[in-house]
Amino acid sequence: MITDKFENHLRFSIDWLIKSRHISGGSSAYYAPLFGWSKPYPETTGYIIPTLLEYYHYSDYKPAYETALEFGEWLLSIQSEQGYWNAGQHPPEKKDPSVFNTGQILFGLKSLLEETNDTKWAISLDKATGWLCESIDENGYWKSGHYRGFNPTYYSRVAWGILLASTVLDNKSYRKKAILVLDSLIKNKNPNGTFSGWGFDEHGPAFTHTIAYTLRGFMESSIDVDDWEKYGAKTEQALQKFYTLAELKNGRLAGQYDEEFSGTETYSCITGNFQIALCLMRWYEKNNDLRLLNASSKLIEFSIGSQSTAFSLFSHKGAIPGSKPFWGRYMMFRYPNWSAKFCADALLLFLKLYKKESDRWDIAES
Repeated sequence: MITDKFENHLRFSIDWLIKSRHISGGSSAYYAPLFGWSKPYPETTGYIIPTLLEYYHYSDYKPAYETALEFGEWLLSIQSEQGYWNAGQHPPEKKDPSVFNTGQILFGLKSLLEETNDTKWAISLDKATGWLCESIDENGYWKSGHYRGFNPTYYSRVAWGILLASTVLDNKSYRKKAILVLDSLIKNKNPNGTFSGWGFDEHGPAFTHTIAYTLRGFMESSIDVDDWEKYGAKTEQALQKFYTLAELKNGRLAGQYDEEFSGTETYSCITGNFQIALCLMRWYEKNNDLRLLNASSKLIEFSIGSQSTAFSLFSHKGAIPGSKPFWGRYMMFRYPNWSAKFCADALLLFLKLYKKESDRWDIAES
C-alpha cells in the first residue's frame, strides 16, 4: 500500500534527523561519505524542530520530542546578545549576523513555545524577531546580513516567520514590518510567473530549493493575513508550471530554472522536489483540485527513490542526497539535513491529505 511505503520512508527520515545530532549540540548540516558528519547548522536545526514535534504528535515517538527540545536548548545557548544567529555552520569563523538563518530559527522557537508554554522560548523568539525587524528599512529591505550581498526574494520565508512570531507574541509592529517586506518582494514577480532574485545569485538560475522557499513564503503569508490575492494568487502561475512539469516528467523536476523557466535537466534537486510538492499540496488545500495532490505524489515518489533504506559505507539509513544523481550540482556528494526535513514534511502532509480524501470517497486502499 502507498501509505505503508510512505510511512516507512517518513520514519527513516525522522530517525536520520535524530542521528544527525552533533556531539556539541544541534543537527549536523550534512553527511558526506568521505568526510562524515559536518558541524551543526543553526538555520536548519531551527526549522527541523517543528518537523520533529509534528512527527511526535503524529506517532507518539518520544525520541523525536526529546531531540526537538535538545535542538532548541542548543540554539538558546548560541544566540547572540542582540538576538541574531550567525551565518553558516557553528561555530562560525567570524561574527556574521544572518537575516535568513535567524528567520528560519523563528519556526523552531515558535513551535517550542506553543508546545511547552515555557517563557524562555518567548524571550528568545522576541529577541530574534526584534533584531530582524529593527534592521528593516522604510522600503522593506535589510541593508546587511545577506548570504551574497542582496535581498533575495526567498526572504518571503523570513517574512512568514516574522508573521508567525508576531501572532504568538501579540506584537503588531512586527506584523507591519513583515508586510512591508512582503510588499517589496512581491514586486519581483515577472509577467511569466517567475520571480527575479529567487536564487542564491541575483540574476542567475535558481535551484528549486530556493524557488520553493520563495513561493511557500508568499503562500503562507497570504494565508496568515487572510488575503490570498495579496501574495498567494501571484504564485499561481509558477505553481501551475510546476504542476504541469511534475505530471509530464513523472515527478522529476530540473535542478534549476532561470527566469524564462528554462531548466537545467542534468540533475534534480531532491529537497526542492519535496518543497514544490509541499507548495502544490498547500495550493490543493486552498482550491481542492485533486490533480495537485496527484502531482505531489509523483514528486514524492520520484524523490524518496533516492533515500538510503539500509546502512552502508557511503550513507546511513534514511539519508537523502541533495541531488539525483548524487553528483548533481546541488549539495554534490552530500546528504543535507534539510532534505530529510522536507521529505518528512511532505510525507506528513501527504498522508494527512490522502486519509482525508480516502475518508471522503470511502476508498479502500489496495
